[in-house]
Amino acid sequence: MYSCRSHDTLTPSTESINLFWDDQLNQRLYMIFLYFSNSLSPEEFDLVAIENEKNDKKHINVDEPFYKKHYHQIFQYTNVSLSPNTAYFLINRIFRLINPTKAENIEFPEEYNHDNIITFDVFIYLIRIFFHDRISLEPAVDKVYERFVIQIIFKGFVLCEKIKEKYSCIPINLFASNSKVYWCTILPGSIFLWELTKRPSPSKRHFINLTKNTDVPETSFFKKDRFEFTIKIHIHSSFTTYNFAHFDELCSKKIVESIRLAVECNNRDELTKFDMNHASLTECKKQKNKLMTWKTALEMENERLTKVLLEEKEKLRDEEIVRTMTTRMLFDEKDKVKLLKKELFELKKIIDSQNLYNGYQNNKHLSLKKKNKRFLKRRYKKKNCNPNNNNFSSSDSTSDMENELNEIILKVPCNEFSEDFSVTDAFRNIKIGPRVKESMASSLTSSYLSNCSY
Repeated sequence: MYSCRSHDTLTPSTESINLFWDDQLNQRLYMIFLYFSNSLSPEEFDLVAIENEKNDKKHINVDEPFYKKHYHQIFQYTNVSLSPNTAYFLINRIFRLINPTKAENIEFPEEYNHDNIITFDVFIYLIRIFFHDRISLEPAVDKVYERFVIQIIFKGFVLCEKIKEKYSCIPINLFASNSKVYWCTILPGSIFLWELTKRPSPSKRHFINLTKNTDVPETSFFKKDRFEFTIKIHIHSSFTTYNFAHFDELCSKKIVESIRLAVECNNRDELTKFDMNHASLTECKKQKNKLMTWKTALEMENERLTKVLLEEKEKLRDEEIVRTMTTRMLFDEKDKVKLLKKELFELKKIIDSQNLYNGYQNNKHLSLKKKNKRFLKRRYKKKNCNPNNNNFSSSDSTSDMENELNEIILKVPCNEFSEDFSVTDAFRNIKIGPRVKESMASSLTSSYLSNCSY
């Protein structure tokens, strides 16, 4: 790539040219530089579609752009140069587009006086000194490129209405009486209008040919809610009137100035001469010494670093906010985990108590069965000891005794024999313990059985 330190004219290598053409910003800066160096005529750029009479209106052939067409022949343009006034005009134009509110202009270093020439290497070096922010530099370079290289004087939205009139006759409207919104581009000697309601194509665009006999007002006038102005194009015994309007006063003034310039410069050559003359008449403001040069460069670098510092502070602030939110969420999750652990512990206690109660009930049933078996064995032994009874009678008495025992157990109001029994049901006013209840039940059972046996 072209070096920004060495100001001597050097033939770049093939690799540097490849790196250079990969950047569109460098391409457009080089095209602007070539345009103002008078090394090429406007027709050699092949950047604007030139419509011939033989061409079909539906199709327009656009040649390959210059920086692709002359890619391998770029070495012959390495010796072109600009005057300091022209270079100052271009750089100051970019500065005005980036900083429209600043009153002061840029100042060139003293070493670039009127006798020196500005090569493209020096031009890139000055661009990098004055403009550090590429984001703001690119749109400004694009506007300068469109204005001087492509020669688009104006582009934007506009309201327009066409009226064709004859001398001493009633005007006849070819379009609707209401104005329509168009996308307008003003080129040397011509105006192109594209209606927004239709798909843009060469066959659907409206072409206005501006001649030297075109009447253009000096300014616009306010009517209802817009600023209007009228241009008249005289053709033989009739003239065509175009009513333009815009809602912004500054934009309407800019459109009027652009149309006046397009009428004065009817073709690309005339507009090129106008731009060259305007650039050569610009006074190049120079700084008094090199200290001012370094001061300006340091101030711009300080401004850039301050901007970077502010951006980093904003990033750190955002990171702190995210970190605080993450910490808060972490503490909330910890609290939730503690609550869940507490609930889990309580549920475990409830489950353990239920298991203990169920085990206690099972043990009671087992003990009751054992007592019944022991009781039956004792009664059976007593029956067998009586010599008057035979085996058959003893078995019958044993079965009868078992049935009676079951009925007694069902009737006795004791918790040891019945799960549905409660102490408060039988003895509401007497407080007794489980052993007393067991002894009472056993005594009642034995007394009842003895009575039954007799």
